[in-house]
Amino acid sequence: MIAQCTHTSSGRRIVGLLIALLVLVGLRSLHAQPVLAAGPTMLLEPAYGPCGIHVLAKGRGWLAGTHVQVQRGGDNGPVLADVRVARDGTFAVPVLACDPVRDPKPVGYQQPVVAVPDYTTGGPPVRVYATFTVTTSGPVRLPAAAATDWPWPVAMSILGGLMLVGGLHLRRRRPNLF
Repeated sequence: MIAQCTHTSSGRRIVGLLIALLVLVGLRSLHAQPVLAAGPTMLLEPAYGPCGIHVLAKGRGWLAGTHVQVQRGGDNGPVLADVRVARDGTFAVPVLACDPVRDPKPVGYQQPVVAVPDYTTGGPPVRVYATFTVTTSGPVRLPAAAATDWPWPVAMSILGGLMLVGGLHLRRRRPNLF
């Protein structure tokens, strides 16, 4: 039947209109499908380093106002931080992803860190994981102890009942902890 309609100019118009209508209906149905929102995420910055450094746990895509606990290891691990999600659905909190004193880990160990929302504040029933990779072992060294000026008021002398007080700046080094 379509083959018969294409021989006349009005038939070609009808076929063209049918094709255009099908294309429009098809395009509209593509746009009518709901777009699934990405779930909440969390990442660690930096995601690797020596056991004992503080990292920044950053969350995105969370329900605003939700109370979130960041834990080491898993659901039953020690709580590293409690944070409330900002209006824009994000959070950022410093955490100790790997504890060199209570639970030291070898080089190459991948320490899971989990963010768990408080369900009573309307948070979604999810657990979001990120991984911290231990890249060096041993204690975390502080930066080289730079000399620090500490003002110490020092009584210089007492002359005939007159006490002279001066501000003497002593250079003192921070003690080496390791």
